[in-house]
Amino acid sequence: MKKKMFVLLLVLCLSCTSAVSVSAASIDTDYDEFISKANYSSRVDFYKDWITSQINGKDLNGYKSQIFLNEFNNLTEDEQESFVSYISNSDLLLEMLNSLFNTNNHVELANGDIVISNSQTLDNGEKAVENRAAMQYRIGTATRSISILGLKVFEYSGEIRYNHNGSAVKGISHANIWISANWMPFVSFSWDNESTYGIGTTVAHHIKYCTWSFVHESLGLTYGSHQIEITGSVSNRTTFSVR
Repeated sequence: MKKKMFVLLLVLCLSCTSAVSVSAASIDTDYDEFISKANYSSRVDFYKDWITSQINGKDLNGYKSQIFLNEFNNLTEDEQESFVSYISNSDLLLEMLNSLFNTNNHVELANGDIVISNSQTLDNGEKAVENRAAMQYRIGTATRSISILGLKVFEYSGEIRYNHNGSAVKGISHANIWISANWMPFVSFSWDNESTYGIGTTVAHHIKYCTWSFVHESLGLTYGSHQIEITGSVSNRTTFSVR
């Protein structure tokens, strides 16, 4: 009952802000019911039911849900039980969310079963650029993700589109950061402020802030925030960081 009151408080707080939760189902999921399951086999069934509930019609989210469910079903029975033990372990869940801050491109937890990784791409990113007046148009994309037993359970994605002449950024036509995957049913995320800048300099920046929260089994309502940034430079390089 205490945990349900915390969840209700969280819903009320989020509804009073302009931030939009990207996973309402995370708040609606009955954490108490999940934890009350006597064994991990029952928790596996509960988790599969939750994934199935996300398959609505033929929209993109429903399509992704079906793919993830298929991937989860391809795990062995022991792997499925290990998987749900990880996502229901409050201490490990907190460690995963905090590990997104790590500046290393590859971080392992739980003896390598959990991996936090980075990827960045930029069209023609390996080509050296000399200072010249010719305008160049670049698209930088990047991700920061959490995988459990090879399945991607959470991912931040970013994209920045800008143009430069080899010496300075002349324009930023589009920039965005979003959550492209979230299969952690007990974590809620909401977006806050964002900023885009860098015209006239050598680096284009886009920064966005995300608040996460969940009900920790021992600590109660637990929350934190991420500052996510994607950049693109006149030397045709992109970076992606979570702070």
